[in-house]
Amino acid sequence: MAAGEISIRTDKGTYIGGDTIYGSVYVCLPEPTPCRCLRLQIRGYEISEYDYQYVEVSGEDTFTPRVGQRKAKKDLVRADVKLAENQGGLSAGCYAYPFQYQLPHNLPGVFHCRHEDQDSGRVWEAVIKYSIGAFIDNSGFPLEPRLAGETPLVVLEGPECQSSTTSQPDTQTASGSVRTFFCIHRGDILLSSTIDKTVYQPHQSIAISVNINNQAAVDVLGATVKLIRVIKLLGVDKSRGEEELDAHTVLDTIVETCPETCSKNNTRVCKVTLHLDQLNSERCAITAPSTSGSLVKCTYVVDVDVHVPWAPDIEVRQPLLITPAPNHVWERWSPPDWVQDCQTVDVTGMLSVPPDILTSQSFSGIPGFQPLI
Repeated sequence: MAAGEISIRTDKGTYIGGDTIYGSVYVCLPEPTPCRCLRLQIRGYEISEYDYQYVEVSGEDTFTPRVGQRKAKKDLVRADVKLAENQGGLSAGCYAYPFQYQLPHNLPGVFHCRHEDQDSGRVWEAVIKYSIGAFIDNSGFPLEPRLAGETPLVVLEGPECQSSTTSQPDTQTASGSVRTFFCIHRGDILLSSTIDKTVYQPHQSIAISVNINNQAAVDVLGATVKLIRVIKLLGVDKSRGEEELDAHTVLDTIVETCPETCSKNNTRVCKVTLHLDQLNSERCAITAPSTSGSLVKCTYVVDVDVHVPWAPDIEVRQPLLITPAPNHVWERWSPPDWVQDCQTVDVTGMLSVPPDILTSQSFSGIPGFQPLI
């Protein structure tokens, strides 16, 4: 700790767009420094990169296949604000700088997924990441080491991901008619499906109720229930002079099961469970939560498909959200021993915290700040 230490604690580990972050930056300086400014940085960005194949034309009849790369980056949050400044430099000691910051509304949820195709070697990767950091600005003092600290922020896709309970999803229905020789009506088949909720954590299972009402004079050939993931990436290849974003879509069946079929003139209700926590495939594991960024989008649907003779398949789809893993860095954080000796410093400007907030439940879990009883 000879060079000092910075630690950051926020009021919780997960947020949604529009939430206010309450927290404190803890700074321990064993000796004074001529550096004059302590800054807080809040960052959020999305990155999309993927390989694609194109044909290079040279001459009249020479066509050479090539692999290029499209990429794009967009800032979602970019805040860099002074927490404290002293023209004479920062004094030795231990200090706590409470702050508050409201996130922009409608932020996409965090995301990270990377895949390399074993056959072609083509790679795609997508990232949506947020973090909060603090550092002592050593600009103009090149001999002074840069003292900094950072912690990740987990942003959820929407308010429904933050709630402990979700609304009951609507039942999805579809029907089909069986016709032999394209005209002889052999009856109808009715399909309905309901999932138990609309938001799932990566370790949970999806419970699905499938109702097949077979009013036709033929047996149902079979049925499949799938969890389908669709990832859409947008990017440009600047080396080829592209200016408009192009899209790359990756569609995967994450998990699939086949419930019992239904004989003619009969009704069957099937209870199906898709176990997310049993997925071990690197390609299909639920490491990619739902998100709706400008460059990176990831959606999930439960697809119920009934296969019928002499008729198109009958299909219903139900969208759902899958949340990211908890913020384990936040959960495992423990205050350094010197935090209990910190002197609270009033922060002014856009990050300042009113006294009634400092003594409220918003700061109850932040060391050094206790709510009034």
